[in-house]
Amino acid sequence: MAKVKQSVPRVAVIGTGAVGSAVARRLLASGYEVSVWNRTESRAKELLVEGALPARSVWEAVSASTLVFLTLKDYQAVEQCLIQIDVNLSGRTLVGMYTGTPSEARLIAQRVTSRGAQYIDAGVQTSPSLSAPIPRPSCTADPGTRSSNTDPSSRC
Repeated sequence: MAKVKQSVPRVAVIGTGAVGSAVARRLLASGYEVSVWNRTESRAKELLVEGALPARSVWEAVSASTLVFLTLKDYQAVEQCLIQIDVNLSGRTLVGMYTGTPSEARLIAQRVTSRGAQYIDAGVQTSPSLSAPIPRPSCTADPGTRSSNTDPSSRC
């Protein structure tokens, strides 16, 4: 009996900065077809070498995908992209991964759902480089002595 090859869903990643590149790489490593679009095309080149598919526009990436990650800097950047896809988005889920306020997330959700898509807000709290553990300062004080310094950062 011949094996039937299942089609792999295509996912779009809009914005290929630190967060978008990490998301795209994880999806590629998991076997998904990933379309990428970035306002500055050169920022997506590494992902293309790694197997991502280039999109010439936000609409091109979104129209070929049922799952879309909006990995952009902020609300204004998301708005600029949504203007380009202000059409029927039925059958799609858009995931917002950007820094913004709760009211901005509600506005984006309202806009996306009014076009027929589902929306998931996955706000980014910090950049990946800032989420690394912060090294503790080494203690150079003699453990047998007590410090009268009340600054908690100077305690051992």
